[in-house]
Amino acid sequence: MIAATDTLSSDLLELLTLSQYNTRVVLIAVGLLGASAGCAGTLLLLRKRALLSDAMSHATLPGLCIGFLIAGSLGMDARSPWVLLPSACMTALASLGTYLLLLKVPRIRPDAALAIVLSGWFGLGVVLLGILQQAPNGNAGGLDSFIYGKAATIRASDTWLIAACAVLMITTCVLLLKELRLICFDASFARGSGWPVWAIDGVSLCMVILVTVVGLHAVGLILVVALLIIPPVSARFWTHHFGRMMLVSAIIGFAGAVIGGGITSLVSNLPSGAVIVLVCSAIFITSLLFGADRGLVKSLLTRRRSRRKTGIDHLLRAMYEQSEHNKDATVSKEFLSGIRTWRTPTLESIIRLARRRGFILQTEDELRLTRAGLELGRQLTRRHRLWELYLIHHAMIDPTHVDRDADDVEHFLDASMVRRLETLLQPGEEPRSPHHLEIEDPST
Repeated sequence: MIAATDTLSSDLLELLTLSQYNTRVVLIAVGLLGASAGCAGTLLLLRKRALLSDAMSHATLPGLCIGFLIAGSLGMDARSPWVLLPSACMTALASLGTYLLLLKVPRIRPDAALAIVLSGWFGLGVVLLGILQQAPNGNAGGLDSFIYGKAATIRASDTWLIAACAVLMITTCVLLLKELRLICFDASFARGSGWPVWAIDGVSLCMVILVTVVGLHAVGLILVVALLIIPPVSARFWTHHFGRMMLVSAIIGFAGAVIGGGITSLVSNLPSGAVIVLVCSAIFITSLLFGADRGLVKSLLTRRRSRRKTGIDHLLRAMYEQSEHNKDATVSKEFLSGIRTWRTPTLESIIRLARRRGFILQTEDELRLTRAGLELGRQLTRRHRLWELYLIHHAMIDPTHVDRDADDVEHFLDASMVRRLETLLQPGEEPRSPHHLEIEDPST
C-alpha cells in the first residue's frame, strides 16, 4: 500500500513538473487541440450547427479506412497521419457536401438530413472497418485508437501538426473576428450588406473539419464533437460577449484537455477521449451552477433579491397610500394581508426585511413608516400613478386594468423615465390616484 502511494506520488510529481518527454508532448498536443476546438466550437454553437459536427466526425471513419488502404498499398506506415488525416478530411468534406445537397430537397428537413448523413457515412465506415479487421494486419493499423482516442500514442510529429493547425485557426479567428461575429448573429444583414457570407461560412466550417480531423488521435471520432461543443456551451454561462466567449471557450477546452490527458498518463488503460470529455463535462456542470453571467446559483440569488425588493416596494406603497394625509398613521398587518393577498409567512418576512432596512417601525401588530420609508413610499407611489396615467391617457386602457401592469413596471422606472413621464403628463406635484377620475372619451 505504501509502495503504491509512493509510486502515485512520484508519477504525480513528474506530471506536474513535466519532466517526462512523452508527457510534455501529449499535454501540449491535447492542450492546443482543446483551445482550437473551443474557438471553432463557438462558431458552431452560435450558428446552431452542433449536430453537424457530429455528422462530420462520424463521416471521418470511412476516410480513415481508405487512408489505411492507401498507406498499405504504398508501403507506408499504416498509422501515418500524413495519409490517414487527409483522407479523413476528404470524407468529412464529402459528408458536408451531402448535407448541403439534401437541404435543397424540399421534403427533407435539416434534422432528417443530418440523420441521413451521420448514419450513412458512419455505416460505410463500419463496413470498411470490418473488412480491414479481417485482414492479417487490420488491427495492427491502430484504427481503434482513432475511434476512441489514445493520447498516449501521440508523437512529436503529431504535436507539430496539431500546433500548426491550432495557430492557423486561432489566427483566422482573430483576423476575421468582426466578420465571423456578423454572420453568427445576423447572416441576412451581412448578405444584404454585400459581405461574402458563403466564403466566411466556408472558412468557419473548414476550421471545424480541421479540428475534427486532427483531434481523432487524441479524442476519437465518436467524442470529438464533445470537445467542440462543451467548451462554448460552458462559456455561455460566464459571458455574453462574442470575443470573450471565444476566449473563455478556448481556455475551458485547453484546461479540460490538459487535465484529462494528465489523468490518462497517471492511470493506464483509460481511453483518453472519454476522460477528456468527462473533465469537460465536470467544467460544464460547474459553469452551469456557478457561472458569473447565467449560472443557476446567480439566477436564483438574483430572483430572490428581486422578489425581496418587489415585496418591500409593495409594502411601502400600500402603507404610504393609507398614511398619505396623516404621516403618523399606523397600518395593521390584517389590512396589509388583505389588500396585497399576502400569506402570513410572506408578510412577516417582508416586514422583517423592511424593518431591518429602517423603513418601518413596529409596535405589536401596528406598523408605521419611518422618514426614510415615507420618502421611498412617496417615490414609489408617484411612479406607480404616473405609469397608470400614461396607460390611461396615451395607451387608452381602462382604469380598472392598469393597476396590475403598474405593479410590475414601477420597480424598473428610472429617474430619466420618470422625468419623461412628468414632462408628458404634467401631473402636478403629487399625482392623484387615477382610479376614481373621469376619463375623457377618446373619440372627443
